[in-house]
Amino acid sequence: MNALPLTGCSVGISISESEDTLGASFDSHEVNRCVCLLAETLLGNGARLVFGHDWRPDGVMMAVADFALRYAPPGSRSPSESPSSPLIVNRLAPPDKPFLRPVKRSRSSPDEGEENSDIVRNQLSAMLGGIVDAKTISYLPTGDNRRIRLAEGLSHLREELTGLCDTRICIGGRFKGFRGWYPGVAEEAYLALAHKQPLYISAIFGGTSAAIAKFVLNGGRPPVWKPAPLGEKTARRSPLSFEGLRLMPNGLTAEEQARLCDPPSLEACVELILRGLVKWWTRPAGPSQKPTRG
Repeated sequence: MNALPLTGCSVGISISESEDTLGASFDSHEVNRCVCLLAETLLGNGARLVFGHDWRPDGVMMAVADFALRYAPPGSRSPSESPSSPLIVNRLAPPDKPFLRPVKRSRSSPDEGEENSDIVRNQLSAMLGGIVDAKTISYLPTGDNRRIRLAEGLSHLREELTGLCDTRICIGGRFKGFRGWYPGVAEEAYLALAHKQPLYISAIFGGTSAAIAKFVLNGGRPPVWKPAPLGEKTARRSPLSFEGLRLMPNGLTAEEQARLCDPPSLEACVELILRGLVKWWTRPAGPSQKPTRG
């Protein structure tokens, strides 16, 4: 019997600051701490993590990588091959390319800063081989408007991420200043609900997640986001409306779900998410009832 209850479960993580974060007595440090708490807790219980943004050697994802190395099962590292069961899946929208990729210098006299960056990149790629699967999606946006190409790519990225996940966690999310057609955390929450995936959503950092959480828990007027005014294709984009969407069973009782929406601390938030995930993932179910991923 496997001692790790979330083995085989792929969890999408959507956490970011919002305009409300500072007003709720949180800052970027607390947002990063939330990511680290969740990553260590979920990896320690056997889950696979799915992210839709890039890595940096001095960023929070390096701490996530340290947890992955700590919890990687023996024999899971194979730097020379593509990972078949990575602990972390990282996907990017074009034109972005993952930081974690081997680099071969083509110039005979590279800039010292570039050379050092490439050395770090190659070292991390080798160290995390078999642990992290980082790729740019294959979608190729067209057209002359750079903002529209980027927005289209981000929407396709989020569709692909949803197909890689069994469930999703959404916390925070900006109402303004996003690069896609819609706020990123809101679009990822919408896709999870539309694909009938269990969603763990909290209002602890405010933002778009708070608006969605209050609707799916209490009803009322559904949140709607109009597409960003990016040019000629904007009129052809439908608003992102949560009307008719509801939370699927996620292992939490109604009381626990209400506490997750407004938890007293980050630790309580993570504990509730873990409780629901374990109960949902380990529920008695035949193969046909288990979630499927594209």
